[in-house]
Amino acid sequence: MSIKLDKEFDEKNGADKETITVEFEEIPFEEKVVRNNGENIGNSKVYSKNLKRTLLFASYVLVGTLCYLGGVSHKDSKSSTINFSVNTLDESYFDEPTYNGILYEVKMGDTLTEIVYGYQSDASKVEQIISEIERVNKIQASRLRDGQVIYLCGVPSSKLEEFGYSDNYNYFDPSVEIDMRFSFLEMVLTNIDVEVGEELRTGYDDVVDRYRRYKYTYLPGDDSALDEIIEDLRYLSDSARQYGFDFENNKKAVPLSEAINYNKENVHRY
Repeated sequence: MSIKLDKEFDEKNGADKETITVEFEEIPFEEKVVRNNGENIGNSKVYSKNLKRTLLFASYVLVGTLCYLGGVSHKDSKSSTINFSVNTLDESYFDEPTYNGILYEVKMGDTLTEIVYGYQSDASKVEQIISEIERVNKIQASRLRDGQVIYLCGVPSSKLEEFGYSDNYNYFDPSVEIDMRFSFLEMVLTNIDVEVGEELRTGYDDVVDRYRRYKYTYLPGDDSALDEIIEDLRYLSDSARQYGFDFENNKKAVPLSEAINYNKENVHRY
């Protein structure tokens, strides 16, 4: 790879104009014959083992050059500035959902530190989680005993099934998700101004009425009405985001003992 810099004076803008030309050399490779059961079925290009290292070095050179030129241009320029946008997303946005209140029976030799490290590998979070478990259960980490049942805190979604729980509502009767969304919407409506949440309240009351009538008039095999109710509840839950509430942050893990559609062998592990 070669980098060429051309510099000339721009009379219109009254400043130097710089042009960067980057030329890449052809990437070396070898052609190898591909055979199947001894029969030649074609050729394959195999690139050099040093390709990754070469490209990484080239990227460093290119970025370094651009940074240098950016600094020179800023110093020489009379009016132009470069503004970088700020990432306003909260760090927790990228975190996996976690759950509290997960029942766990202490086994012989267990320590609270080992239990927490079993589902949380981030050492910076372990101490905080242990303190929360101690507070919730009113225990001391050094005094666990065999057979004791405690509530775990901060269990990631991907680890729930190891403790016999899940946040995948498709495993359970539809009433589980429905009841949870109703509870969530009631909480939202309780915490927002009546006039501001008028549209949400109207939609909520409508779904409540339809669900009540559905339970009294349900005919086996006719689930279309229930599907519409669930879809409307999901829509209303999404609408609550405009008021600062997110259903995903208020979901609850459900014991798999209550599941009606769960096959451990078909569960995708992350």
